[in-house]
Amino acid sequence: MYKYVACDIDGTLLNSAGELTDNTRAAIAQTLEKGCIFALSSGRPIQGIDKFISELHLRGPMITYNGAMIVDAESRKVLFSQSLDNADSRSVWDLGTALDVTMCVWADNKLYANKDNEKAEVYRRISGTSIGFVKNIEDIPSEITKILWYDEAENMPFLLEQCRKIVPPSVTFCTSRPYFLEFFSNKVSKASALQFVCDYCGITPENILAIGDGMNDMQMIKFAGTGVVLENGASELKQCADFIAPSNDEDGVAAALHKFII
Repeated sequence: MYKYVACDIDGTLLNSAGELTDNTRAAIAQTLEKGCIFALSSGRPIQGIDKFISELHLRGPMITYNGAMIVDAESRKVLFSQSLDNADSRSVWDLGTALDVTMCVWADNKLYANKDNEKAEVYRRISGTSIGFVKNIEDIPSEITKILWYDEAENMPFLLEQCRKIVPPSVTFCTSRPYFLEFFSNKVSKASALQFVCDYCGITPENILAIGDGMNDMQMIKFAGTGVVLENGASELKQCADFIAPSNDEDGVAAALHKFII
């Protein structure tokens, strides 16, 4: 029944220490042996998923930037891409500047930040790439795929409130971690990416198993034939789930793969 597994990375595939456990690796290998595509579906850029593609020997379309870019795992060919409108990028940048947040910006698969601080360095390490620092959005030479605000988790309710007042409806914004607020075109989502995958691979939503934990996974969980949310997932997201798996510290992805595929 299942031909494609769409799995979030942070808080889902990886445990709280940022590790991919041996138990989860083994379950993914068994899933691949069943002829099922195991795909990463993440807010991360391609650089942030490269090592997992290589280590797990993945094939097929991988979902990056919350659906704003879809990349073939083997060739790294970009199958689909959608950037933010320039005016929308400017709106998010100006608001972030006014609120004095650390902003990390992805453009043409290159990373830029507005501040040279510890938060930018942490995000650079997570992303596995170099970083350029810019004072103005005009200093970024290409169209912007995604903007990420990195702030303290306790500040997020206030930041979200400000965004609801000012950010244009043509921009989708949601948290991917308690301290990450991500902005991308409202033309894309992890669900729209899965629709592309259905058309590209000749499958239907019923053939898809989606696994996640964050609010940026909600549309994907709803779209898939079976949506799995880990125990550590957002409470609102759990209400949309077909199945609640153990937490990411209890090999929840492996448990879901064993239940539905292996």
